Amino acid sequence: MVFFKNLNYKTKTLVFSAIFSLVVLFISLLLIVFGARSSFNQQTDSSLIQMAQLKTSQFEADLNSQIALVTQLTKSPSVIAYMEQPSDRSLYATAIKEFDSYMGSFLGKTIFWISDSDHRFYSDLAYAYTVDPDDPDSYWYKMTLYETDVYNFNINYNAELKKTLLWINAVVRNDAGAPVGIAGTGIPLNGLFDKVYETLDDSISLYFYNKKGEITGATDTSLIENKTALTDIFTELSDKTEQLSSSVPTIISTKKGEYVLMGVPTLEWFVVMFREYTISDVLSNSMTLLAILLIVITVLIVGIFDAFVMNVLKSLTRVLFETEEAAALQKDFILDVKKTVDSTVKSLDQYSDIMNEQSAGIEESQANMQELVSHLHILDTLRRDSLVTAKALENSSNEGQSHISNLQSQIHELVDCSKRLVEANNLIADVTSQTDLLALNAAIEAAHAGELGAGFAVVAREIRKLAVKSRDQEDKVEDAIIEMTKMVDHMVEHSETLNGSFGIIVENSGSVNANFEEMSESIGQQNSLGKVIDSNLSAITDSVRISENKFEIMRHENEELSERVNQATQNAESLLQKAKSALKSTGVAKITSA
Repeated sequence: MVFFKNLNYKTKTLVFSAIFSLVVLFISLLLIVFGARSSFNQQTDSSLIQMAQLKTSQFEADLNSQIALVTQLTKSPSVIAYMEQPSDRSLYATAIKEFDSYMGSFLGKTIFWISDSDHRFYSDLAYAYTVDPDDPDSYWYKMTLYETDVYNFNINYNAELKKTLLWINAVVRNDAGAPVGIAGTGIPLNGLFDKVYETLDDSISLYFYNKKGEITGATDTSLIENKTALTDIFTELSDKTEQLSSSVPTIISTKKGEYVLMGVPTLEWFVVMFREYTISDVLSNSMTLLAILLIVITVLIVGIFDAFVMNVLKSLTRVLFETEEAAALQKDFILDVKKTVDSTVKSLDQYSDIMNEQSAGIEESQANMQELVSHLHILDTLRRDSLVTAKALENSSNEGQSHISNLQSQIHELVDCSKRLVEANNLIADVTSQTDLLALNAAIEAAHAGELGAGFAVVAREIRKLAVKSRDQEDKVEDAIIEMTKMVDHMVEHSETLNGSFGIIVENSGSVNANFEEMSESIGQQNSLGKVIDSNLSAITDSVRISENKFEIMRHENEELSERVNQATQNAESLLQKAKSALKSTGVAKITSA
């Protein structure tokens, strides 16, 4: 289909004409084939049925004359008497005369008989051989005597006589109706069917066959002798075995030709007649002449149509060439306009790129400035928090220094207390020493008093023990006072150092606080300046965006103009291509205008 679209009108016209001619030719051939075949079938079937009936009647008439002679022979009294007593020579002589009188009337000029008493087979008035009823090759004997009412037929090769004939076997019965022998004749196969094929047209094939499908009548006697199957000759009938044994006239149509099948009741045979469908049957049919006439008329119509189309295409070609020239001029003009518009659009695109770059730079600076302002704001917040923390630290340092001063005064008081403890301890030491001395004196005096001074001696010992204990406690208190004095001395040293550190912290806190206040003022100024710069950058960005939008509008307008010019160019190109395509599709050579 795509290939057909790519063809020019001239070629399409020729192709269409060829296809139309082929279609008409095909239809004509169908008329020839089906019309001629239908006519052939009707005429052939009618003629074959009539001929089959005629040939069958003629064959049966000739055969019936032979059957009549045989049945008349079996009713002869002399023949019946001989069959009952074959050994009686007088009866034999009488019977021989009777057989001799009949023999000349048979088509084959031959006669045979057999008596059931001695089974001796006589042919042509002479003894030939003795039949063995139990021999399978002699099946016909018992079949004729015990299974046949009057007569039967069979085509056999008799090995003793060395003959293949159509044998008519008739039963000889006595007055009681009992079979006593067989008499009959043998008809040569050639002579039997000579009259049937004598006037038969050469285009018609005719065969006789039996219920087994074996050929029993043909011009070629070897087919009969070999018992050739009918389907070996006509292979088309292999799948129609049921129709082959039909008793009514049957018509079978095949590709090769027509078959007519008909029964031969006398012999229980069948006859088949066949006529082949040939080219002469096609040419002699009236439908063939009609189809040829149709083809001639089609050729004339197609020729006239092609001539008319070629003339129209020539006129159309002239108009298309003029259209092509106009389209080419329009295309050149539009191409010039397109180049100008494309150049303008390109310049606007470049300027738009520059504006975009500037706008991007300003936006980036604005973003950075906003980030800086944000950082300054955070720093200012930290500065405020640090200032509050520094003041709190200064207050805490002052309070700590005050506490240290209080601690130092208390330590001094503790030192004074320790000194007083030393003085008290010295006093106790003196008392202890006096007590010890007093106890010693009391002991001496108690010793001088003797027994009267024993109680006083006990008191003196207890006082002495008390003095000893007091001296021990005095030593311990003195050690504790010495240790406490050392600790107080250390506390004084540490408090003085701590007081000096707190003094430095207070001094530094004042300096840090002053620095934070100065830094806070600077950060505030920077924050204000950053806000002013951010406001100015925002105004510049808005101006750039407005300019960018205006240039974008201009660019879009120029692009739309460029697109329209492109569309006009494409239309011109399409018009030019269509003109060229139309010229090409006509398939007609260029016509030079006058």
